[in-house]
Order: sequence, then C-alpha cells, then structure tokens
Amino acid sequence: MCAIHDVPVNTLTNWASQYGAVLTLMRVHPASLTATQTDRCALDAIQVRRAHVAVMRPRMTTSEQHAATRAIAGMLADLGYGRWIRGERASARAALMESLRLHRDGRIMVMYLKAWIPFSLLLRIRTLLMGNPA
Repeated sequence: MCAIHDVPVNTLTNWASQYGAVLTLMRVHPASLTATQTDRCALDAIQVRRAHVAVMRPRMTTSEQHAATRAIAGMLADLGYGRWIRGERASARAALMESLRLHRDGRIMVMYLKAWIPFSLLLRIRTLLMGNPA
C-alpha cells in the first residue's frame, strides 16, 4: 500500500513514528508505482488513513477527529479531480460525492458540479472567455 499525504494530526504523527507506520511515499522516478498507478496509490492511501484514524479515534480530541476526516475528504477530492482531468467523469463524481459526505466544502461542491462537464470542453470555454493567452 502507498500513502501520499502527511497526517495533519499530531497524535497520528506521534503514533506513526512510534510504531513505524508508513504514512507517506514520495515519487522517485517516472516508472514508480505512485507515478504509474496513481488511482491505486490514492485508494490505498485513503484506506490506510481510514484504518489509522479508526485505531486512533478513541485517543483523539474532537478537533483532531475533524481534522483527520477533512484530510480523508481532501484525499478523495484529489482522487476525483485526477479522474476528472483524465476524462473519467462518473468515477470522479463518485469520489467527490464521497468526499462531500465526509466534509461539506464549497470548493469540492464546485468541483463536483464541474465534473459533469468534460475537462477539455471547460478548457475551450475558458479560452474563449479569457481570450487566447500569449
């Protein structure tokens, strides 16, 4: 499994360093797993984060629990955005909707609405509205 985001919660960070849990993985070269299998790595990272949060939840404060949930929602939003860019609009909307279920955020809602429009079309519209950049 790969994880792509640092944990914003001090409790989880301390727990990870104490028990040697892997919470981050950096891309080293273009042929690495994180570069070639971005969705799989993102899904694995989300699964790892959820497992760590489930273990740590009893020891976390309410604000730490909210921060951990927002982090997972952000990871799902990143996954959805990547899928949208690649033209996988239905799966992008699914990831974004799951993100919204965890944490209601206006930016993610806008991203969800954009995911109904092909990314290439949005770029053409943007170019028409803003003119051709030099």
